Amino acid sequence: MATGLDVELMQAASAGTVDKVRALVEEGAEVNARHTSGITAVLAAALGGRLEIVQFLAARGADLNLRYRNNATLLILAATQGQAAVTNFLLQKGVDPNLQAEAGSTALLAAAIGGHVGAVEALLSHGADTNLGDKSGMTPLIGAAKAGDLEVVCALLAHGAKMDGALAAAAGVHPPVAWLLLERGADPNVRDDRGLPLLVSAAADSDFDWATNLLRYKADVNAAGADGTTALIAASLHGHPKIAEELLAHGADINAKGEKGIGALTAAIIRGHQDVAELLIRHGAEVNSATDTGVTPLMAAVTCNPGLVRPLLAAGCLVSQVDSQGTDAMLAAALQGNAQVIAALLEHGAEPFEKRAGGMSPVEAAEAAGHAEIAAILRGSAPREKN
Repeated sequence: MATGLDVELMQAASAGTVDKVRALVEEGAEVNARHTSGITAVLAAALGGRLEIVQFLAARGADLNLRYRNNATLLILAATQGQAAVTNFLLQKGVDPNLQAEAGSTALLAAAIGGHVGAVEALLSHGADTNLGDKSGMTPLIGAAKAGDLEVVCALLAHGAKMDGALAAAAGVHPPVAWLLLERGADPNVRDDRGLPLLVSAAADSDFDWATNLLRYKADVNAAGADGTTALIAASLHGHPKIAEELLAHGADINAKGEKGIGALTAAIIRGHQDVAELLIRHGAEVNSATDTGVTPLMAAVTCNPGLVRPLLAAGCLVSQVDSQGTDAMLAAALQGNAQVIAALLEHGAEPFEKRAGGMSPVEAAEAAGHAEIAAILRGSAPREKN
């Protein structure tokens, strides 16, 4: 238990009053006494960057290897605060730079996360392990990349830090760091903390610059998330025609399917992104490709984006395809009550009188839905052969 004199020493060490510290030690204050909070005089001095007091206390027998809260060392705590001079002194006195705290943190990791380049350089010059991470897998480079500290990142790379995980940490958050890592050879096909390829994340986040840089460094244009979502599908879902066009120019599979069998074209239609859908049609997307439940781009357009019905029909959409419920585009259009869509479908041979799987024809569906005008249009049309 620290005495009153010992507590005074800690307070003087924290305040940086060198003469008082000397006087208290001469009076008999114990240099290694601990406060109930766990603090010691040398720790109080180190945290405040009081190098002269740390040196004096060390000369008077202060234990530089004591452990503190969470099993942290004096070196780790000094580095955490960015006290470069104190950090350097402790290293010169032989303190091991690679000792770890309870969760596995090291002095270098703490300094890197805090962006304390002076402490980082001191640790590196004394042999700190650049790749020693904590229990969560956080390494000094990942910590620096996540913090966006370009200077610390450069220092770590110069001392052989492995880039595993660092690019994902910087991606989409700190572009200069991410671009530097790519230039230094980081794998552009790593995945982020959501398990998504970085290119997919860039497309979903509308980050054109980042997406083009990943492509420049040979990111796999068709890499997909666990649900099958590719960068092109993500760009289509979120309405980014520039990114979609860039992906297509780099060989993106225009007909790849993601979750529930939804491809880029259907995704763009469902989300109402007509510009992206028209781009995909121009680039030859398969217009009759169906989802897992049989929904085609034409069916999706009838319900979600009527302005795309004619372009899809012009591109070769079949009007006779049905989904898993037996619904086709004409039946859906009759229920929707859109006269222009009905006219376009009739022009392309859609059958208005034949009953569908549910036992109802488009004419009957329009009447049941209260669309008398649509029902009249359908009744006025001559029966047509199915495609």
